[in-house]
Order: sequence, then C-alpha cells, then structure tokens
Amino acid sequence: MQFSAENSQLLQSLVAVIRSASQLNAQDVGFIRTLDRKLKNSSVEQSQRLLTLIKRLITSATGEEVQLSNVADLTSKWNAVDRAFDVLLDKASYALSGESDSRQSTPVPSDVQTHEKSLAKPQESFAHDVDNSPGPFKPKLISKPHAIVGLEESTQLKAPDSEHPKEWYDQPYKTEIEKVQYPKEVYESREPTMFRKWSETPLSFVDTPKQVKKMVSKLAKCSAIAVDLEHHDLRSYMGLLCLMQISTEKEDFIVDTLKLRTELQVLNEVFCNPNIVKVFHGAYMDIQWLQRDLGVYVVNLFDTYHASRALGLVKHSLAFLLQKYADFEPSKQYQRADWRVRPLSQELIDYARADTHFLLYIYDNLRNELLQSGKLEDVLRDSRLTAAKRYEKPGQGSEPGWLKLAVTNSLNPQQAGVMAKLYEWRDAEGRKADESPNYIMSNAILISLSALHPTSPSGVINIGSRVPPRVRNDAQAIADVIADALNHPIDILAFAPTPDPQLDLFSEKALNEVKKLRMAKPLIYSEADRETKQPPTVYLGVLKIADLPNSTKEEADSASEEVPEVDESKSSVESESESVSETEVLVAPKSRKRKIQVVKNLSEVNLQPNSSNRHKLEDQEAFDFESAEPITQERKTPAFRPFRGKDNGPRGARGPRRVAQGRSKTFKK
Repeated sequence: MQFSAENSQLLQSLVAVIRSASQLNAQDVGFIRTLDRKLKNSSVEQSQRLLTLIKRLITSATGEEVQLSNVADLTSKWNAVDRAFDVLLDKASYALSGESDSRQSTPVPSDVQTHEKSLAKPQESFAHDVDNSPGPFKPKLISKPHAIVGLEESTQLKAPDSEHPKEWYDQPYKTEIEKVQYPKEVYESREPTMFRKWSETPLSFVDTPKQVKKMVSKLAKCSAIAVDLEHHDLRSYMGLLCLMQISTEKEDFIVDTLKLRTELQVLNEVFCNPNIVKVFHGAYMDIQWLQRDLGVYVVNLFDTYHASRALGLVKHSLAFLLQKYADFEPSKQYQRADWRVRPLSQELIDYARADTHFLLYIYDNLRNELLQSGKLEDVLRDSRLTAAKRYEKPGQGSEPGWLKLAVTNSLNPQQAGVMAKLYEWRDAEGRKADESPNYIMSNAILISLSALHPTSPSGVINIGSRVPPRVRNDAQAIADVIADALNHPIDILAFAPTPDPQLDLFSEKALNEVKKLRMAKPLIYSEADRETKQPPTVYLGVLKIADLPNSTKEEADSASEEVPEVDESKSSVESESESVSETEVLVAPKSRKRKIQVVKNLSEVNLQPNSSNRHKLEDQEAFDFESAEPITQERKTPAFRPFRGKDNGPRGARGPRRVAQGRSKTFKK
C-alpha cells in the first residue's frame, strides 16, 4: 500500500509538471523574455540547472561524462541524451515492475520450453561440423532427381557479377522450377476433399532412416502433399531446422529433422517430382531452411499465403485460414516453444500436426476461388518465385548488415562508425561460438552502445537493464572496439547507390539530395500491373528539376520512355498529377536495376500513397536543385533523417526512440 501511495503521488507530480510545461510551450516565451529581464535571468538559471541534471542522468546511464554547456550542445547531441533517457526509463520500469523478483507475465504451461538455456545444443552431436564461414553457401546435393540440368552443371561456383558482389552458387533446381508445368488437376475446379477426423487419421513420428523410406514410398503415390517446418534461430548462428510436418489426405507425419539431418535428401524424389503439388503456407523461409540444412528443394510449390493475398482476404496468416475454412483455432501458447527439446510433448506434437492436417482442404478451397476469379496463374507465378529462392549465408549481400539499423536510427558518422565495428565484432563472435548475433548482443543493446559509445567496461555494462552475459563478460573488449571506432567515423550517405550517369549533368548538391532520398523510407509506390505482370516499383520521392537546359530536358524525355506505360484511367492520384510540373525525377531504390527513373508526368505511373507513412502526394515539396545548400560534413545535425510522418516518438515502451532532429529539404509536414 505504501508503494502504491508513493507511486500515485509521483504520478500526480509528473502530470502537474507536464501540464505546466505544455502551457509554457504554448506561449511566446522568447518575446516575453525580452520584455522582462528578471524572467530572462531566471529562465537562463533554470536552463543551466536542467542541463546539469541531464548531464548527471547521462553519467548515471553510461558511467561517463558528456559536455553540455548550452542548448546548442544539447541539440547537437540529442541522440545521446535521448538514448540515455531510454536506458534510465528501462531500468526504472524494470525496478518498479519487480521483475528481478517475480516477473508478471502470461503463464506458460510447464511443458513448454522457450529458448531453454540448459538444453544441450543439438549441433554439438551432428555428424559434420556446422560451416559458419563467411564464404558462399555450396548446395548439399549429392544427387539430382527429376533433373533437366545435370547435378555437376547446376552446382558450379560462379564468379562475381553485377548482381552478386562475391562468388556464388546458383539455385540447383532453378531451371526445373521455371520450366516444369503444374499438373492439369491444378487447373480443374472440383469439390474440396474434406479432411479426415483428427482421431481417425494415422500419425507417424519419423526418426529413423527405415521410417523415412517407408514414408517416401507413401508420399510418392500422392497428387498433393502439405508441408510445414519448425525452426530455431537463437542458439545457432545460421539457425536449425528442428521439425518437419507432412500430411496427405490419409495420414500425418512428424519428421525429426535434427536426428535425420543427413538422411533426408531422399525427399527430393517427392519434393522435386513435378507431378506432385507441394502445399506450404508462407514458404519464403521454409524453402531456404530446407536447402541449408537438408539439401532438399521444392518443384511445383503452391503457397497458400500468395493465394490469400491474391483473393484479398482480410488476413493472410495460417491461423486465419484454419479458422475460415476448417473452423479450427490453433493454440497460441506454443508459438514461442523451443523445438529443439526432445522428447516432444503430446501438446507440441498436436500443435505442429495441425499446421498441415487441414492444409490440403484449405488448398482445394483456395484453388477453386482462384479459378473462379481468374487469379490462379498469378499465385502459381509467385509460388515459383518463392520456390526458386536461393539460400545465402549471412553477410553475402552487397550492403553491410549494420547499414539499415544505422539509417533507421538516424546515427551520425561517429555513431555509425561505432555500430559498424560492433556489428563486425558481434558477427565474428557468433560465428565462432555458433550462436545467433542477437544472442551475443541484441539489436537494442547494439543501438544503445552505438549512440552512447561508452569507452569503459562499466559504461558498457550499465548500458541497459538486460545486458546479456556475453556483453558483461566481454565488456573490456567491447569498450576497446568502441574506443578504436570513434577514430573512424562513417558517413552512411557513402553507401547510397550511385545515381545513373545521366544525372551527372546535375549539380553535386542535387546528387546529395538524390542520395538522401534513396536512403529514406518509401513515400509512394506503384501498384503491380496484373496485365503486364510487372511487380510494384517503390519510389522514394518526387524531385522537381529547376531550369534545366534543353539538352537535359531531351535526356529526361528519352529516359521517360523507358518507364512502362500504365493506363492513366487507373491512376488513383490522377487529380493530383494534373497540377504537377511536367518534368519530375522519381527515385526507385527497390527496383531490380536500382536506377533512377525520369518521367515527364506523374500520370505515367500508377502511384499510391504509402499508408505506413500516412503521407499523401500533395504533402511533398519539390526540391529546387539550383538553390539548394551544399551538404557538408560540418553540419551538426545528420545530413539524413528518415521521415516518419507526424509521430516521431518511441515505437514502444522499451523500444529505441527515434527523434528527428532535422528534416530533409525535400519533405514538409
């Protein structure tokens, strides 16, 4: 009761302070100060007092002092101040909720283990060591059933090219996936085959090679099978495929993929058979996990996720499809279960089994609806693209892994340099110990360390209330990494894709603005054109070209001819596009060729507002290239700030705050 009374009193005091501050902020304080010297002196005194308090708070959070002598210092170092407040609020929340003694959470059944720390790591008993090296992933295929292109030819190491900055292997079954036709039964509407009752359907737990062969012989006789996987990615660098569920119209199978890791390539006899449809839901990651751990590939995939989107269903999750078509509501309490645990409880087996037991019936219903709406080919095309996805090891992309985090959290060059070095250290430690980078150091801790960059072990340990063991144990090494990184700042704009040569005729100031846009969140995008089968193109912004010479305009006109023509009657922003200048530059970073497109009129593309940014076309401000101020490294506020609409506050109670200290000239609220 005493705690509640004190807490209530504290809350009332805070409300009063916030109310007074809001009222003060509504007044023209600067003008009033010029009229009242006493008020001016008092406000200066209070400002210094607040700065002193803020310095003490930052020191308490990081263990190190920060220089804040005036409001300008506070503004330029606001990211560090804001991050320190987050750390302190997180610690306060942790203490007030009594988490150190007894955390209040939704009770989890005793048989459900979530990321069990004491559980032995299955990879320690694998016949072959896990390869966490940074090189390209080599397909594990030892044979290639149902092949069009031979095994040796399809598993050749390829040299780097424009799309692959490093050596790489192609997807071995890419040709088969693209060329093989789906069985004719897929294109025929028929009455859905009702799933068998749960109690009447045989269930087989497969954990020996003999049982695998028996299962494969049964699957080979089917025209369609349903497949789902259970995965674990916390206590492994690349992740572990723990369980596979397969269902036919007559039987369900649960396969122990940890125990049978080297025994399941025989499944390619079924999974690559073009006469058998493989039904998955949301197979994007499943396809890659099968390649990585088992050397298994999928030909003639039908992804019910793509079907749900094509039909415009209210939701696209498997849980929603189970409720809609099978009147079955899956349990949510096992979603975070640790699937490495053995033996599996009956509850976990039932939960896993439900993911495929009803899926063939759902497939029949969705296929009939797609045939009726004329959208089946779209779903089959999208399913092919998913099946052709090639697994790549972490770190094989053209952009550094830390870049997105740095951009999203508006890090300045010094902070970005720290994040790059810490990200590299975390990755190396994860590979060496076969632990996920997030287990070594969570993204939240990584962001906080980058923003506050403490250079002492105590500062590292005090960065948050939930500092993982590896960070505590290696606090000195982390502090040394940070101290070294502070001498190597990185400008994130240097990683922006290089504009087309045609834009060399623009001023350097214009190119800087283009770079900023290409690093920002999308503002608008074009709808996919179902007739031309063109995927949607993401545009970052609209830039006005001011006073271009005739030759420039001619080049812009010729460039615009490369943009696919879209029926203007379909444009949802037709009224807005009429008032837009004829010469506009639209930046498209998500397109495959990553080129800047120039169009004469916005009505040439079917633009839609990006709802996540709550941003409309008329809210954009054309950027005048000629009058732009040059971008220099001396600017105290970062050159780039991702635009987030009206709400620049925290994502959640404990999520990292994203406060915009400046905004690009290209945007206006």
